[in-house]
Amino acid sequence: FVLMATGQSALVAAGALRMPFLASLPFVGIIAAMGYELSRDVFKAAKLSEDLKNSQLRLSQAAAAASMVIWEWDVATGRILVSDKGRGIYGLPESTDVDLSLFLSILHEHDRPGVRRALDESLAGGAAFAEEYRVRMPDGSIRWISATGHVERDAHGAPQLMRGVSIDATERKSAEMRVELQRQELAHLSRVSVLGEMAGTLAHELNQPLAAILSNSQVGRRSMDQAQPDLAEMAAILDDISIDAKRAGHIIHGMRSMLKKSPPDDEAVIDVNETFEQVMALLQSEIIRRKKEIHPTLGKDLPKARAGQIEVQQILINMIINGLDAMQSQPAGLPMRIETFHNEAWVVIAIKDAGPGISPEVQPRLFEPFYTTKPEGLGLGLSISRSIAERLGGELSARNHPDGGAEFRLLLPIAT
Repeated sequence: FVLMATGQSALVAAGALRMPFLASLPFVGIIAAMGYELSRDVFKAAKLSEDLKNSQLRLSQAAAAASMVIWEWDVATGRILVSDKGRGIYGLPESTDVDLSLFLSILHEHDRPGVRRALDESLAGGAAFAEEYRVRMPDGSIRWISATGHVERDAHGAPQLMRGVSIDATERKSAEMRVELQRQELAHLSRVSVLGEMAGTLAHELNQPLAAILSNSQVGRRSMDQAQPDLAEMAAILDDISIDAKRAGHIIHGMRSMLKKSPPDDEAVIDVNETFEQVMALLQSEIIRRKKEIHPTLGKDLPKARAGQIEVQQILINMIINGLDAMQSQPAGLPMRIETFHNEAWVVIAIKDAGPGISPEVQPRLFEPFYTTKPEGLGLGLSISRSIAERLGGELSARNHPDGGAEFRLLLPIAT
């Protein structure tokens, strides 16, 4: 049609044809073709609009089904756009404009710095925003929110928008807290069970300083009946009584610490060698009763470990008693060797017994709950010990030592 119109126009201009330039079949064809193309583009735009509407509807339904809230933060203006459902989850009034300062103000005061830091890191070019935080509702209740977001940037790399989703994670966090509480209860029961097994040994351990205190006090009382009591002897008797009383007090303090139901302190820092020596004092009579020896090699200048003292004591007691049990059927004179040392990341406690080692059929199930090779065992000691080690950010592993016997290694993170 364009070629025909061009030829026709040339003929009309040359005077060969007498007719209007535009009122002709070629120009009508051009207009018809243009109308067809325009109408097809309009149809495509309408179809895309319908598809977009359906896509938005499906996205809204999916978000509603998953209890997700879609939000958008304009970095330049600070304004945050959030749906009505999102306002309900965050406890925000419908008529209030939401900006970053308002959002931060409703967060739990302990979570506010972490969320602010995560947002700044995402805007600075770090990883995508991903945080779990608590929101204080208008009625004073606390709600857990899990949020993720992605930063959109302009051609120069400057942050423009952050889009993301939030999920009400209150039920999940409550379930996790219940599981953690049950785990702590189980760990506490394990400590009580260990002390129950050691009840006779602990009674004997306490009886020794108490008997010494009684004996010294009787001697002192008889000395007082003399015409001229020996004051130097009396001073020595009182010193002995004081030493024995402190010894009994340390034993009772260790028992109370093991029996106490206190939540773990994630910020605790301990001296591993000192903790090991406290465990050895608690187990000394048990070791003597079993007629076994322990040869420790404690590393010098060990850095502090980030761990709870009670938790580490529980792991050490479990591993040492297990090692002593494994050595019961072995010839006397072979000692258990315990070593402490450190590398760049870990403080390590290695416990090597002189037992028969770990059999191939036991090795894969060694840390499984309720799996035990002892007739009177519950099969919880090693399982709980590993879970405690992992909660502390460390590791607990076992292997057969090349020189014979089993070796357990407890790795604890170095405190920074």
